[in-house]
Amino acid sequence: QVGVAATDINTGAIIAISGGRNVTAARAFNRATMMKKQPGSTAKPIFDYGPGVEYNNWSTYTPFIDEKWQYSNGIEIQNWDAAHYGFLTLKKALGLSRNIPALKAFQNVNNSNIYKFVTSLGMTVESTDGSLHEAHALGAYDGTNPLEMAAAYAAFGNGGYYIEPYTITKIVYLDSNQTKEYKPSKTKVMADSTGYIVTKALIWAVEGGLSYGGKVNGYEVAAKTGTTNFDLTTIKAYGLSYGAVKDYWVVGYTPNISLGLWYGYDKIDKNYTNTLADNNRKSAVFNLILKGIITDSAKSFKMPKSVSTIS
Repeated sequence: QVGVAATDINTGAIIAISGGRNVTAARAFNRATMMKKQPGSTAKPIFDYGPGVEYNNWSTYTPFIDEKWQYSNGIEIQNWDAAHYGFLTLKKALGLSRNIPALKAFQNVNNSNIYKFVTSLGMTVESTDGSLHEAHALGAYDGTNPLEMAAAYAAFGNGGYYIEPYTITKIVYLDSNQTKEYKPSKTKVMADSTGYIVTKALIWAVEGGLSYGGKVNGYEVAAKTGTTNFDLTTIKAYGLSYGAVKDYWVVGYTPNISLGLWYGYDKIDKNYTNTLADNNRKSAVFNLILKGIITDSAKSFKMPKSVSTIS
């Protein structure tokens, strides 16, 4: 199954919605807007690196060390490949989706600032008195949906504004012929420099990192992939293979369009699960949809005056 949502990043208007494959019933469950799934590594720009750029003045080349590491409670975490890459820049740590630098980023930003940042982007989180547990850093919390993610990512590409997605543009009253037009409100949630620096890192994720499925020739696309896995208890209870993948995600944007995609199965069934081999299939679906709507988009992002490039 899939859930897909596309928005105009400058107005917040919903361009397209797909609640699932082969959906024929009216008011059926809409995977683009109604589900709650853990976003995996697509959470990293929102919970880890975005707040670091905004509040700690990080750049694309802020250094991180990918090494043996743990949560604050002492539980050790691993990268997806169980390897360590050593010195990495922020751009490469994000683009190569390394878990350990992402957790380090989360741990090095004031937690209340992270909470402020992510909730201002419309994200629903697990919070105790305005504090976020560290598993948010890797997208391991109650969950989200493609529309919520598309709207949050859009703020990185539009100069730092969150715009709540909408479908209705106006209402005309039959009895009075009075017309009320809907004008979306834009809320400044981050500096334009923050949005651009994260965008540059996500462009590298597409062009040189693990989010290559977002690549469309002739266009700059900023995107991040995400994967979630089943816990050991679930694997044993359902007789799943240890390589079974629970959820696949891709969230990406151009200067005009933001697109969120979830790809997976509704129910747990040992005969129907994704594996790492299905990663390319998920990326192909995202790429096919993006190519179908990208022709109306500008081809490259403009660097704001608040950002400087140095060697």
